[in-house]
Amino acid sequence: MKKNSLVLKIWHWSNSLLILTLLLTVVLRKTFLSARENAPLLQAELGKLGITLTIDQARTAARALMERMWDWHPVIGIILCSVFLLRVLEFFLKKEWKKASRASWASLNSHGKLVRVVYSVFFTVLIIMGLTGLAMEYGGEFLGFTKPLLHSIQDVHEVFMWGVIGFIVLHILGLIRAENTDDPGVVSRMIH
Repeated sequence: MKKNSLVLKIWHWSNSLLILTLLLTVVLRKTFLSARENAPLLQAELGKLGITLTIDQARTAARALMERMWDWHPVIGIILCSVFLLRVLEFFLKKEWKKASRASWASLNSHGKLVRVVYSVFFTVLIIMGLTGLAMEYGGEFLGFTKPLLHSIQDVHEVFMWGVIGFIVLHILGLIRAENTDDPGVVSRMIH
């Protein structure tokens, strides 16, 4: 039975927690903390107290509340990029790539090939998410990116977010399959 190293377990669970936290900030921004949804509510509730706000003033106040939470999104993203970079460095420093390349493509069954492709796509998506996130956070200020370019980068970032969500779904389905077929104990090995 293959045993996972403590470093791999820490990396895996750190990534999981960071990615889920990033997704949570997106969900909160689009739902409970949406300025568009909360501005009329804020306007109505303050109106009951005799405070009159225009809809623009209410949107400004609602945005200020949302931005306080949203400030954490790039911070968590930078931590995720750092953790990912540390794992890549470890992969090359420990020469894990030699072991991975020994298991040649031809020797893998169709499931093994699918797993390798899915993980390769996922890591590529993470790299693109990290680069576009950093570009949105620092591109305008330090690199002089224009607003239209930053908007395009944001569109790419948001589209690739669906790749992360897709990977999470495939990962959970793959774990269920593995636990019930050819690799029972795969989940517990990542915990213990």
